[in-house]
Amino acid sequence: MGDMTALFREQVRFLLGYVHGMGTSNTNAAGKVANIVALCDVDDSEEARRAAARSKIHEMFPNAVRYKDYRVMLEKQKDIDAVIVATP
Repeated sequence: MGDMTALFREQVRFLLGYVHGMGTSNTNAAGKVANIVALCDVDDSEEARRAAARSKIHEMFPNAVRYKDYRVMLEKQKDIDAVIVATP
């Protein structure tokens, strides 16, 4: 199974929307088996920024491109295979 996980991680590129709360859990789970190439959180509130900082999500996936607008993200990020959207 380890070989399949490595293959999956190299080949499947995920993009995550909403990177705090449930989004953090989804990102952590997906990051164990796939390559996280982008993170998007449309919530620009101070609370959202604090939550993202507490979760250290950007530190866990430093190569992931960050977006605030999912429309821009979907237009620019052509290297994705899957999208996970988490809502509060």
